[in-house]
Amino acid sequence: MTLNCDILHRLTLALTLGALGGFTFQMLGLPLAWMLGPMSFNLVAALGGAPVAIPSGLRTGIQVLLGVLLGSTFSPEMAQRAVDWPWSLLAVVIYTLVSTLLVTFYYRRVAGLDALTAVYSATPGGMNAMILMGSAAGGDERRIALAQSLRITLVVALVPPLVLSLSSGYPTAAVPVQPVETFEPWQMAWLTIGAGVGLLLARQLRLPAPELTGPMLVSATLYLTGWVEYHPPEVLLSVTLWILGSAVGVRFKGVGVVELLRLGRYALGAVVLALLVAAAFAALIAQLPGVDYLPALLALSPGGIAEMCLIAVAWHIDPAFVVFHHLARMLLVIVLAPWLGRLLALMER
Repeated sequence: MTLNCDILHRLTLALTLGALGGFTFQMLGLPLAWMLGPMSFNLVAALGGAPVAIPSGLRTGIQVLLGVLLGSTFSPEMAQRAVDWPWSLLAVVIYTLVSTLLVTFYYRRVAGLDALTAVYSATPGGMNAMILMGSAAGGDERRIALAQSLRITLVVALVPPLVLSLSSGYPTAAVPVQPVETFEPWQMAWLTIGAGVGLLLARQLRLPAPELTGPMLVSATLYLTGWVEYHPPEVLLSVTLWILGSAVGVRFKGVGVVELLRLGRYALGAVVLALLVAAAFAALIAQLPGVDYLPALLALSPGGIAEMCLIAVAWHIDPAFVVFHHLARMLLVIVLAPWLGRLLALMER
């Protein structure tokens, strides 16, 4: 009972700080206030030693909800656009390889990390998988975890202002899907059942980020086939932003300020380098028919799949395109990192 009360206390504090951060950032007119505000307030609290936490069960539930929301951005019309995506997928493959190699070299030569730690710290995605795989391969688990957490946090902080600067002050690169106004209980029931089935199947198939990918794939199928047309209310998106932003901030619980600043400066350089590479490849992808620059940039931005796709949904930046390419990149880094780590380890013997 005491343990449950302690978890509830930590959760309440984290969400309260998140709400204060969201309101504060909204009042200041800052972009993506309900993600960046909760993240910032909880990050400061975590570094200060405050007892903040987001339980794993709640994080799982939010990722399942986000998967349903991402799936709802698909439509039968979007399936016709997929014929233009093989070339952009090829660009994602090349970008992922180039970015990982450059950032690995940076971490090796500038930050002085060993080869395995550098590789698993440098990948532009798959944070949880990289921490587990990097530790098993012999890398420094704590440094990998900190570098990957900083990557996500810095990208989430840097990308919204970048998008605003490139979109002349308003974030829109695609026409948002208009929700069906009439509540459809049976369609909501299909989405709920589909989310559960998708989660179970994704775990059985060992898909990356199963809490997100499983519900999203089933939800997308329901919308692509036209079986479901009802879109969940906008308030669910705000709740998702609030909790997910808080969860990013509390990751830094237990990290010393000195350690954070020491690796943080290198992580910032790595993120800037990865974003520059992403910007260059996005310019190439934007030359393809039916692809705009902002969706291409967001699809390549080296942030977490949940965070980047949530930005796409919140700002209506071609979410289907962004989701599709982020999933491809996440699968690629899981295959690429072990191979690259073994290769570099052999070369340095």
